[in-house]
Amino acid sequence: MSTFYAWLLLTAAVSTLALYWMAGGSEALQKSALSLVVFFVVFTQLMYHLGSRSSRSANPFLFTQIFMVSVLFKIVLLTLFVVVLLKLMEVNPRQLAAPLGTTYVLFTILETWVLMRLSKLRA
Repeated sequence: MSTFYAWLLLTAAVSTLALYWMAGGSEALQKSALSLVVFFVVFTQLMYHLGSRSSRSANPFLFTQIFMVSVLFKIVLLTLFVVVLLKLMEVNPRQLAAPLGTTYVLFTILETWVLMRLSKLRA
């Protein structure tokens, strides 16, 4: 568990530094990018806890079901979150594309790695 939180903290730190560098001097873009990091930290932590619980379940298909539903929820929630950010922060969508892509890739790699390790515990 402490390894997960160490990797989550490292991923959040790298993402935050990269996003502040990409945002340049735009305060609205920096706030939007930081909001994306917070969104992914919360979502990844939630998936870790759900994955941990499902790996101990008697239902052998529960872990796979949670993983598949998480992908759908991540896409839907992220889309809604980005729309809200674009409206509230008045950021140009093109400016938000690189921070969004970077954050999405880094946290998806972490989430996939963690869930794969949890699935091996189940086996």
